[in-house]
Amino acid sequence: MIYFFTFILTSSFFAGSQADDLKKSVQAIQSSHKEAKDSQKKINQWDDETKKLLTQYRSALNKTENLKIYNEQLSAYISSQKEEILEIRKKIEEVKDTGKEIVPLMLRMLDSLSQFIDLDVPFLLVERKKRIQELKEVLNRSDVSVSEKYRQLISAYKLEQDYGKTMQSYREIREIDGKELTVDYLRLGRLALIYKSLDGHYIGYWDKANREWKKLSKTYRKPLAKAIKMAKKQIPPDLVKLPVPAPSSTSEKKL
Repeated sequence: MIYFFTFILTSSFFAGSQADDLKKSVQAIQSSHKEAKDSQKKINQWDDETKKLLTQYRSALNKTENLKIYNEQLSAYISSQKEEILEIRKKIEEVKDTGKEIVPLMLRMLDSLSQFIDLDVPFLLVERKKRIQELKEVLNRSDVSVSEKYRQLISAYKLEQDYGKTMQSYREIREIDGKELTVDYLRLGRLALIYKSLDGHYIGYWDKANREWKKLSKTYRKPLAKAIKMAKKQIPPDLVKLPVPAPSSTSEKKL
């Protein structure tokens, strides 16, 4: 009986020992699985981070390439701008030189215009000479551009030119026989300048050949009054007889 019991104890001992080994093996396998799972998790994390970094790298590389292209275009643009700046500076210098030449020219043009008015038929003298004086003041001003000075001067020239193409009537005061009288003037271009007092008692015309005022026959009083109304657009245009100088003679010609 003793030996049998001992065998049983020995068998139980070996059975317990195997169970412990099996348990340890299972634990080892479980531990190994856990480590493998953790490792796989880390590998997956590293893979995700690698993909993310790769995406960022490619994006940075693309931005770098775009920035390189932009810088090349910007360099070309800056180079073009520098050339334009040099060209503009050159033109500014040319304008300065032109300004140095055009200012004396404008002064000569203004003097010529002033002399022309002095020698012209004496109509609207106050207005025309005032315009000349204003132009002189403009040309002497530093706050007015050269182009604006030139524009005003050319405008005055054009206005004087237009006087030769128009018919006009205006009213002024003039001295006649020592008396100041209000008269109506009639200007036919630059061909004739005639006046009539309001009562029609005094009638005269400008003698271009002798550069003086002369009296005119009162027979022209009605035709002159009619022509004045025509010039003021009070009546429609019509034929009238008025004295004008002949094209190649100092004598008068009736039309």
